[in-house]
Amino acid sequence: MRIPLASFAEEVLVGGGESKCNLYVTYLDENNFQSSDIILGGMFFQEFYGLFTNNYTDVQDPTQTVALFVGQNAQLNPYIGNAVLPTGVNPFIPQPAAPEEEKRSVVWIVILLLLCAILLGLLGFALYNWKIAQTAAFEKKMEQEDQQKLVNNSDSDRPIGVE
Repeated sequence: MRIPLASFAEEVLVGGGESKCNLYVTYLDENNFQSSDIILGGMFFQEFYGLFTNNYTDVQDPTQTVALFVGQNAQLNPYIGNAVLPTGVNPFIPQPAAPEEEKRSVVWIVILLLLCAILLGLLGFALYNWKIAQTAAFEKKMEQEDQQKLVNNSDSDRPIGVE
């Protein structure tokens, strides 16, 4: 039987709008006699249902049998069958954390953002200088035209033949 791990999970509000996932499992210790039993709680029966048959005809030794079925409203795709699955990692032995590559990627993102900001600043500075140069060239042209008009006007004021 393949049981989704979420069958034993519950989302718990920690505080401040933050939540965490609690997994309801028990460490199975070989030296502890309860470890030979599997106890299925109410969370298990959210995904499965059991058909229990009790036989009390023998008062000294009553028997109980169970047949498990996938629930009609199961949400986590449970499976009951005879598929052989590979042995997984023991969840009770902590595994070393994977190396963090996120820090490197964050550093690269920050560097690229800074380069973009510098390039935008240089582009703005270049546009500002170009606009100042255009304004200066326009003013110089207007000044030359004004001087040309003054020269033309002063020449036209002289009488003809008088030097």
